[in-house]
Amino acid sequence: MISSCDLSGMCKPFIVAKNLCDGVYREFYNQGDLEKKMGLTPLSLMDRDKSANVPEDQVQFLTVIVLPCVELLKTILPNTWELHNEALTLRETWQEIIQLKGVKSWRQDDSVASQNECE
Repeated sequence: MISSCDLSGMCKPFIVAKNLCDGVYREFYNQGDLEKKMGLTPLSLMDRDKSANVPEDQVQFLTVIVLPCVELLKTILPNTWELHNEALTLRETWQEIIQLKGVKSWRQDDSVASQNECE
């Protein structure tokens, strides 16, 4: 039950969960910075140079930790089904972000002919 409370931030809409996530990562990165200053290699999760991995890390966290916990809670307390649904939705949102990272987006420079091409 207590673990479910600790993880409840991952059972909220994306904007809320993202804000909570940003706060946690700030703490992680601060610790990672201190570890680097001491000559240590921080965990990947705490290395701000690897911040591009946050969406993948969140999908893994939701899949391995959050969803099993809220599934168990839902079994014990069926009226908590909405927490499970929100966690699933959040994971889907992070998965969409991962997919979008791989898609080439439009850039103005790609569509405007260079001066050399016009001559």
